[in-house]
Amino acid sequence: KLQFLYLIGEGTMRDEVKTDAGEGTRLLPSSACDERDYEATPGRWFVLFYFSMASMNQCLGWFTFSSVSGSDVAEYFGHGMTKGVVDLLLNWGPIMGVVAFPIQTWLMARPGGLAMAIKVGIHAITLGCFLRTLPIFIDDCGLGAVRQSPGAFACYHIGQIIIAFAGPFVMGTVSRLACVWFKESERTIATGLSASANNLGTTVGYLNPLWLSTTPAHIPNMFYFSLALALFPSVCVLAYSPAAPKVPPSAAAAEDPTHLITHSPSARGKATDMWMASMRVAAANKHFVLLVTAAAVLSGVFSAWGGLFHSFLEPAGISETSVGWIGFGNGLAVTVGALASGFIMSFCRKRLKAGILVGLLGCLLSILWFTLQLPSVMWDTAHVIPRSQGTLVASLTVCGLFQGATTPLFYELSAELIYPAREGMSAGILVCLFNASSGLVILMNTFVTSDTMNVIMLVALAAVLLATAVVREEYKRPSGV
Repeated sequence: KLQFLYLIGEGTMRDEVKTDAGEGTRLLPSSACDERDYEATPGRWFVLFYFSMASMNQCLGWFTFSSVSGSDVAEYFGHGMTKGVVDLLLNWGPIMGVVAFPIQTWLMARPGGLAMAIKVGIHAITLGCFLRTLPIFIDDCGLGAVRQSPGAFACYHIGQIIIAFAGPFVMGTVSRLACVWFKESERTIATGLSASANNLGTTVGYLNPLWLSTTPAHIPNMFYFSLALALFPSVCVLAYSPAAPKVPPSAAAAEDPTHLITHSPSARGKATDMWMASMRVAAANKHFVLLVTAAAVLSGVFSAWGGLFHSFLEPAGISETSVGWIGFGNGLAVTVGALASGFIMSFCRKRLKAGILVGLLGCLLSILWFTLQLPSVMWDTAHVIPRSQGTLVASLTVCGLFQGATTPLFYELSAELIYPAREGMSAGILVCLFNASSGLVILMNTFVTSDTMNVIMLVALAAVLLATAVVREEYKRPSGV
């Protein structure tokens, strides 16, 4: 791998190169590089595939206990599996997401940090799935009635904690993976694929009571399914997980910004110095702070809003089974929206803010359409405009498309704003705030009613739209190929 030798005192660069084993240290002088120096390897799609599968399964594992009805969970796991316990198993997600943030971003600051972070995340998911499945497997094999024992509950909690800990390692690495492995024209698409994969886990989870766990006796199926999904990426990452491709796919992948942050070549490779310097760069950029705060608010209110679909739709005459399919459709629309925006914005690389604003405006209008069809604290009637099951589904689907469209754009624009801090820092901060916001709003779900939540959603979206509008977009990463 190639690396600049910087003459710090003179601010010039030699033409000499040398090898180094660390990811992100492959460098060529910009004057010597042209498109022939960059090459995207076919292996990038394999890395993206197993990474995205692991990310999807991480979210599916986090959502497992909450994906089926409380009565079914209590019948299978016993009276110890109360609503409070189920809520705690879900809340380990945002709790551990915040706890893991400094570890994930510190690891990403190390040479070869991307590959290490991916390995930690993937193997942690497998370990967590194994631990929580072990008591169920022992019980099913007739080796002992242990699934309702205190030891089994310890396994469930430890397993969920480990799966939750893995979250930042698969969510906070998406934009760095796209930069290291993909051409500049493919970067937004790759970020869209990997970022939307995590959301797909919840989407698949909506189907658990419809196909995997239709009765309490079938609840083990969803644990075995998640464990099987975890094993495949673990095998893949053991088989193929280089720190980076042999040849950088773009100028941004070839550049090592360490010297731009630390102002000293001696700090190269010192993860703690790099981490602290990157944190200072991020905190000093008010437009980055405003953007990630807006994104976190958006994520939090959508988490709470999605958790109230049953409260919204069942009073409108829609069955529980139909609500499950509608939730699946909304989640699938989020994934499609992320992929579509990634593809479209690859042709408009310097218009990320415009894409975010269009997505937010689409969300606002579609939720307004949805809200006007339901009861609200704002009016006394059952609805303001005519409604049907078709129009309710259509408004939720359109909302999912526009919400998904903003996801990869938030990641990519935040990475641009705080360069030369690496993408692992911008995405890590974004994911940490996502988790903090989601945790707060999950607590709000206990006392916020459905007719109030729609109004809160509209007000929050309007505030996020205005905040994003005043962000000054800058494109600081090296451009080329």
